[in-house]
Amino acid sequence: NIGPIVAAIAIETVAGEPFEQLVQAQVLEPLGMQHTSYHYHPDVVKSYRGDGITPEPYIHIADRPAGSMNSTAADMAALLRMYLGRGSSDGRRLISEASLQRMERPQSTLAAATGLRAGYGLSNAGNETDGYWYQGHGGGIDGFLSSYSYAPSINRGYFFAINARSGEAMRRIDKRIREFLTVDLRPLPQTPYLAGVNLQRMHGFYQPDAPRQEILRWLELITGTVRVTSEGDQLMITPMFGTRSVWRPLSDTLLRKDNGIAPTLAFVRGQDHEVLLQGPGVGTLKRIPAMLAWSRLLLIGASAVLTLSAVAFALVWLPRRLFTEVEIPGLAARAWPALASAALLLSFGLLQAGQASAPQLLGNLTIYSLGF
Repeated sequence: NIGPIVAAIAIETVAGEPFEQLVQAQVLEPLGMQHTSYHYHPDVVKSYRGDGITPEPYIHIADRPAGSMNSTAADMAALLRMYLGRGSSDGRRLISEASLQRMERPQSTLAAATGLRAGYGLSNAGNETDGYWYQGHGGGIDGFLSSYSYAPSINRGYFFAINARSGEAMRRIDKRIREFLTVDLRPLPQTPYLAGVNLQRMHGFYQPDAPRQEILRWLELITGTVRVTSEGDQLMITPMFGTRSVWRPLSDTLLRKDNGIAPTLAFVRGQDHEVLLQGPGVGTLKRIPAMLAWSRLLLIGASAVLTLSAVAFALVWLPRRLFTEVEIPGLAARAWPALASAALLLSFGLLQAGQASAPQLLGNLTIYSLGF
């Protein structure tokens, strides 16, 4: 989220007035979005946690340019009309077609340099879903989830928001809306795949190489490592934990999903000649030696067994020590690993429980933050 903040500061410095006022005058008012603001409005509905019952306090985002906008369905429909009008709304040209295309397409990635248009442009992402190409952006904060999406090829789009932090509800509603939007249409035809491409040069183990949060890189390395193999003209990506996906080559570098209509994955080489897979579905994956992947998996498994066993055995020797006269040999050697393992497991538990309302439970002095 740092990008929009830096851009806003640059705009304020040049213009000499607050970013929010500039957006109001130059973007929202020309679009006719009269009920949209970066600041709190008393008409904002109450919000809830994922259960739809427990209230969630309104969050004032300090870095407002990155996502504190409040709006209505009618105002968001006005924004969608501009996108579907390719920069025009109600007969007025608001931005150029070239500017709109720049917003929709990534340019700074290695994959984009190969011609991949799927991915994140300027706060506008493009990807394929259920046989159609959609552009748009989602939003999420404690108590609210939202999404606007539009398909230029069929001139249709939608916006919706829910006032509960339920990803499952969000996915189900999104799917039903897309089904309704295209019920009278035939899916777009697939781009024919290219037979005979040497897919074996892509084989190997790959690990995530561009985490969204650097502090969680270690976790992504554990959960996000994949194995890439091929069979005929099919490339298979198999996660350590998850479901295998199948891809078809469209060129030496671009691939689409087996049932997809357009390329959404690129095979590229980095500046240091490292082998990468890059696309909105996988992020950036870097090929690593098989020995590293297997040894990491074995060490993680061994660590998990030792951690859990230290706690499990404590359930045996601790009652014996407390309630019987049996002598427990090597007490310190048993106790310290058990305490460390229990503390580690408890810290993860507190962190996970605190995520239900992170700013309140983890951002303040509570049993969750203090316990962690």
